[in-house]
Amino acid sequence: MPILLSALTLSLSQVALAAKLPEVAVVGVHVEGLDATTGEAAAVSIGEAIERGGTLTWVEPQRVSARIKGREELIIADMALRDGKVKLEEGRVLYERAQPDQAIPLLQRATVDLREGIAATGRTTELIEAYLLLGIAHYAMGEEDAARGAYREVVILDPGRELDPISYPPPVIALFDGVRKEVLDAGVGTLNLNGADSSVPVSITVDGRPLGVGPLSAERLPAGTHHIFAIAEGGRRSYTAVELKAGETLDITVPVAQVALGVPGDTSLSRSAQIEPLYRSIGEHADSTLVLLAGEIGGEKVAVQLYSPRTKSFSKALVADAGDDPVAAMVDLIPSLTGYVNEAGDLRPDRVSIDIAPLDLDSNAVLTQILLDPNEELQIQYIESDNSRWWLWTGVGAIVAGGGAATAVLLTRGEPEDNGVIILGPLP
Repeated sequence: MPILLSALTLSLSQVALAAKLPEVAVVGVHVEGLDATTGEAAAVSIGEAIERGGTLTWVEPQRVSARIKGREELIIADMALRDGKVKLEEGRVLYERAQPDQAIPLLQRATVDLREGIAATGRTTELIEAYLLLGIAHYAMGEEDAARGAYREVVILDPGRELDPISYPPPVIALFDGVRKEVLDAGVGTLNLNGADSSVPVSITVDGRPLGVGPLSAERLPAGTHHIFAIAEGGRRSYTAVELKAGETLDITVPVAQVALGVPGDTSLSRSAQIEPLYRSIGEHADSTLVLLAGEIGGEKVAVQLYSPRTKSFSKALVADAGDDPVAAMVDLIPSLTGYVNEAGDLRPDRVSIDIAPLDLDSNAVLTQILLDPNEELQIQYIESDNSRWWLWTGVGAIVAGGGAATAVLLTRGEPEDNGVIILGPLP
């Protein structure tokens, strides 16, 4: 019997090890010109290359989609707003430590980042918060004109805003109220908004406020820059910034033909800055050991890279010539990339990097579809599949000892009554 148990334990250990290989989530490739279908095929080629190494397994894009179901907009917001929110919170900490002079540069940069994030999210909540904090920081420095400028931006975005007397001292509230009266007294305008395709319902948001389905009018808007964000079926969305003058009425036709995560950066640095928070957020929600970044850089090269949600670190990127077949070039890099992972599924310390591959945000049709137009029916199928029995192992390596047959049956998720039961000896 000791021999039987030892052999059986070894067999079960081998099966359990195989079932628990570290996972790599693959969410398509960033290659210009690949549609969702060819992008899925590219993901399969890369996934198969990952599994050929025998040390990792892969999670296909649609299974990743099922795992992040309901959190797509959260991931997009993380991508578009994370850097600005970090600067906002750092500025807040400095202000609360009575260092407004050091808070002001951070808050100014936060407003730039958060304003850019409107194009992907339609949100202005964090931007308004940054301007409010910037205004009181300027006021604390005795810079009243600069404070008025920050508060003017708040009023343009949210003309009904009032300051909480618990959070703001009376002089600051008086200054803000004076700015609001000044802005509104200078005159207001109207935006008449409609989608470019009248047969398709278009949901329209102005300055972060959802107004409903067009055609509609946004009235009594202060003069200044206003942000129009629209969403239509199929994941189509658009963003337009409009300069409105006092007393003006503008008729705006909102285009909704584009399916895009945002406006891609025009430099390597800006593209890396977009890709980093996107894949960090995917890693946080995809419930996978690692996440693969793969795609073209600069049109002539390809890069592959891994992100580890557990250690919040990226691997070094492997780069090669794209040639005539960029997907094949990426597949060729996968064996070396998997060597960057140790037995525990962590990135090897000597293979970690702070540099992020500057992939084009909007050239990954698979990821764009996952986030903007997920297949809900397919998501549910995957969710139901994951909630059923993962795998059933029975009869493999049955051992005969002392004239008796020993058959091992391992049941996992989906068998709550007999979960983990091992039956030894002849079956009844």
